Amino acid sequence: MNEQILASFKISQELWQRFQARCIEDEKTTPEVLSQLIADYLDEMGESSVKSLDKLINQIIRETVEQYLQQNLETQVLKTVENRLNELIQNSLEHQLQSQRSQTPETPSPQETQPTPPQQKNQPTTLKTAKELGDILGVSAPYITTLNRIGELQQRGWEDSGKRRGKTILYKPID
Repeated sequence: MNEQILASFKISQELWQRFQARCIEDEKTTPEVLSQLIADYLDEMGESSVKSLDKLINQIIRETVEQYLQQNLETQVLKTVENRLNELIQNSLEHQLQSQRSQTPETPSPQETQPTPPQQKNQPTTLKTAKELGDILGVSAPYITTLNRIGELQQRGWEDSGKRRGKTILYKPID
């Protein structure tokens, strides 16, 4: 068992106060820091031990991990947040689609009837923007983009034509 002793020594008051302040900043006690300093001093003098080597390796690993986190934490957090937001958006859209399907009356009036994919195929084969297609399907233009992204647009009989008008995606009926 490693017995501990009480050591006392003289040091200038100003130096001791600065040392204590630094220990507080590093969230360490003065005995911890002094013990580590003595062990490091002995290591430098060629009296290293396995414990000191383990401490040194742990310190190097800790410093390397902290440095990596400082350099990459923001990017990792942003990626995690983005992935979670995409997941929540997709879940919300799926929930809205299910709600819309469950709220659709069994015998809708002619005004409420939405075109089904076979009816859409009979429409002219002109290309439609998301806004135009939204008017046809009774949804907003941004929702058309989302439907396209999650594959629901194909179930409604439309697909990305691969053509663009500027940055606007043009959609075509599935043949």
